[in-house]
Amino acid sequence: SDAADAALKHLLLYVDVDVLYRTALGLYDLSLAFMVVSHSQKDPGEYLAELTSFGSQSNEHLRCHAIDMSLGRYDKALEHLVAAGPEHFEAALKLARDKGLLRQLLALTQQQQQQTGQLSGSQQLVA
Repeated sequence: SDAADAALKHLLLYVDVDVLYRTALGLYDLSLAFMVVSHSQKDPGEYLAELTSFGSQSNEHLRCHAIDMSLGRYDKALEHLVAAGPEHFEAALKLARDKGLLRQLLALTQQQQQQTGQLSGSQQLVA
């Protein structure tokens, strides 16, 4: 990991820390995002609360949703919210309304229903 540390320090000379941090978050790699913060000249406290909040989310889809919301990637956030399960439909509907993503929500829910229907159909064949 010494090589990774050296490479990151070198990269931080040329690329803004916020760009690298947001890129690491966009990869959903919290340890990489933390590594970027720990090697930057900025106060890590600015980022630690956000990283801690993301890390405390045990549901991977909801964690990715929170990261995407933070990055302003609302279409991806909607995908993760739908994937988190039907209990999050109201939140998905609100997001879709607020960000003009109703067509995407419709497509995602139809796709999910088809996948669920295929699962149910195959379970019926086994039974």
